[in-house]
Amino acid sequence: MDGVLANSYIVLYGDPTLIDSGMPNNGRRIIEYANNLHAQLKYILLTHAHIDHAGSVSYLKEKTNAKIAIHEADAPYLNGSKKFTMPKGFKGFLYRVLYPFISPKPLEPDIKLKDGDLINGFEVINIKGHTEGSCAFYHRATKSLFIGDSISMETGKPSLPPDRYNYNTELLKESLKKILDLDFENFFPGHGDPIVGGAGRIVKEFVHSF
Repeated sequence: MDGVLANSYIVLYGDPTLIDSGMPNNGRRIIEYANNLHAQLKYILLTHAHIDHAGSVSYLKEKTNAKIAIHEADAPYLNGSKKFTMPKGFKGFLYRVLYPFISPKPLEPDIKLKDGDLINGFEVINIKGHTEGSCAFYHRATKSLFIGDSISMETGKPSLPPDRYNYNTELLKESLKKILDLDFENFFPGHGDPIVGGAGRIVKEFVHSF
């Protein structure tokens, strides 16, 4: 949706579900978008706990009372009991300076997900590597895969996130092999444009390349 840093998706198949919440200032825009769709959010599924994906989840919980779900390994970063290591370099410096002013309110999730769980029609696939608890959400009924930051489309084609933002890039490459057995045609990344139709072949060719 426009006006949200990092991609957020509202899925109306079944109970209205938001996937990822953007930065801390994105909550109002998401609610406006949901209202335009006449959608009362029931679930908010987080692909991981980085601020550009989970930043508005506390605000959205307060406004919608939707159930918040995140993988159990990333839950401590959402509730504030753990903190991510900041990336190195100039961007890392900016994060360290700005984070105290933009950091979201800690939140205890309603649901701590595990690999293989099923929630509102979405299958949970733990793809370790970007973070330990990074997840893809596979919607079998619509052959759609929501991948979070495990694969980016910012360059117009599939790519891995930069090493400095990953928990373990080699583990990420290995974990991505889990999606090779999935039947999906639509692909929704955390950054960059989605692929609607024919996504399985394109994404799987990328995963086979490493």
